Amino acid sequence: MTAIRIHWAKIAPQWVAANTWPALIRGDRLVLNVQDNQWLHELNYWRQELLTRLANQIPKSGIVRIEAFLGPVPALGQRGEVKTELPTPPPKPEIQLSEVPPRATMEALNAVQDPDLRNILAAARMHLGQPRLSWGGDRATPNPVPQNRRKSEGS
Repeated sequence: MTAIRIHWAKIAPQWVAANTWPALIRGDRLVLNVQDNQWLHELNYWRQELLTRLANQIPKSGIVRIEAFLGPVPALGQRGEVKTELPTPPPKPEIQLSEVPPRATMEALNAVQDPDLRNILAAARMHLGQPRLSWGGDRATPNPVPQNRRKSEGS
């Protein structure tokens, strides 16, 4: 939407741009606000031309239809710069997990039958600040675990 608004004066001829404004995108449709009924009628003649110009200016827009409705159209001088910066996201909360995964977590990991998926989950756990999980046979155990403990768990 931002790209269409930024380039609207290049996409539409000046007299069309002055009386229309991209309001929103719904799927593959661009919804334009127009100033009055005369512009609703005028856009019947301009739709295909605007679609062609839009496809040339912003090929990845995916817009295949234009609809027009009466709505607010800011004056050309009042449109100003369209902000293209995204707001700074809030900081991610720090995740505090215990060193030893809870029993329910280990049971859930052990229930995963696909070894590739188990390894992906273990890597994700490591990424979240946990010790690396190793896979002894068919059971997940946190590193470091003495070999004799692994054997005794299996029996």
